[in-house]
Amino acid sequence: MESWSSSNIAAAYYYKYMYKEPCMTSPQTGEAWMNEVLNGHHIRSVNAFRMHSHVFFKLCGKLESRHGLKSSDRMMVVEKVGIFVYTLALGVSNRDVSEHFQRSGETISREFHEVLEAITARSKGYHGLAREMIKPKDPTFQETPAKIMNDNRYMPYFKVFRYVKTQLDVITAAFALHNYIRNNDKEDTVFTTFEQHPDYMGGEELRDVRGSNANNDDISSATSAKMKQIRNDIATSIWNARRR
Repeated sequence: MESWSSSNIAAAYYYKYMYKEPCMTSPQTGEAWMNEVLNGHHIRSVNAFRMHSHVFFKLCGKLESRHGLKSSDRMMVVEKVGIFVYTLALGVSNRDVSEHFQRSGETISREFHEVLEAITARSKGYHGLAREMIKPKDPTFQETPAKIMNDNRYMPYFKVFRYVKTQLDVITAAFALHNYIRNNDKEDTVFTTFEQHPDYMGGEELRDVRGSNANNDDISSATSAKMKQIRNDIATSIWNARRR
């Protein structure tokens, strides 16, 4: 009886802590999916990464040649950048990205932070891609602009972000990518739309064909009030949470 009990305990321990049943077994790997998207219809790349494929490849080359991002035995730079940009572009969770790229959650998190470091270079005194792409009017940041200081839609963010370094780095990276795309893709459909209609709130995906007779002026006016309410609600929530 004692021997039987001991073997059961050993088996239970093995299956719980040692045996790892493969989870990410789909034949459609993240690398294969990216190759399909980046070499397919141009709108697919914009929907997934918010930039055309030629801009995406140029970004990968720049991060690899100038900012220390390297391929590993199991993952190329293109997939690493894809994981990072896909997460920011669509605002999806680690679990969703893990399933989409057929990688473990730990791997997704590690590669995300690796690309984040290449862009922000926090450990190198912020001498990454972001330093090249973001040029503040006052590089010393001596004072908070009055427009921000006196508007509760903006100031709460500055108060809170002082204490959340990773989140601040992500926002910095988003700004850097925004400027990078603007500088390298003058005909970007999304930016053109937002330049013409600042309050426009589009869908998650773009149309698969060029040319549309939809009147964006009507869409803009319809969403302006909604966007203003959303911004105010977010700012108020953060402000109230900070004062507690």
